[in-house]
Amino acid sequence: MAPSQTLKPFCPKMNLKHSWVWVAIAVVLLGLTVWHHQFGAKPAAGLPRILRGFNPQGVASVTVRPQGQTEIRATRTNEQWVLTQPVIYPAQPLSIEKLLSFLETLTPAATITPAELKNKSAADEEYGFSAPHASVTLSSGHDRQQLLVGRTTTPGDQVYLQLV
Repeated sequence: MAPSQTLKPFCPKMNLKHSWVWVAIAVVLLGLTVWHHQFGAKPAAGLPRILRGFNPQGVASVTVRPQGQTEIRATRTNEQWVLTQPVIYPAQPLSIEKLLSFLETLTPAATITPAELKNKSAADEEYGFSAPHASVTLSSGHDRQQLLVGRTTTPGDQVYLQLV
């Protein structure tokens, strides 16, 4: 390029006709997005809760058995929580209610079906249920639910649970 030549910036003239085409396309896309949001397929409800039909207010006793430690049992008597195992002592009701509320809303990240377990000969050892880290038993009248806490998942941020 010769030093005497000057560069002219390239700025095409805005054509109003083309602008209306782009505005029309944007309006159509907005309309399709709103329609899909209102009338499109709804996402799946997600995984069910682990303790289906669980009612925290109906729980009469909570038993926690950490691995290698003494069992801890709290019993609801006259709407008050009392530790009955290993010693008899008034319990902290807020902590127990928080645990029950957490268990009520607990949902699995994934589930392992019985068909998947059928092909594994050592499933209890693989998931840590042969010697669980803890066991939580919830009793309400004649109903009893037990959760076993197995080993942590490979990333280490979750645990395997088994509803007995």
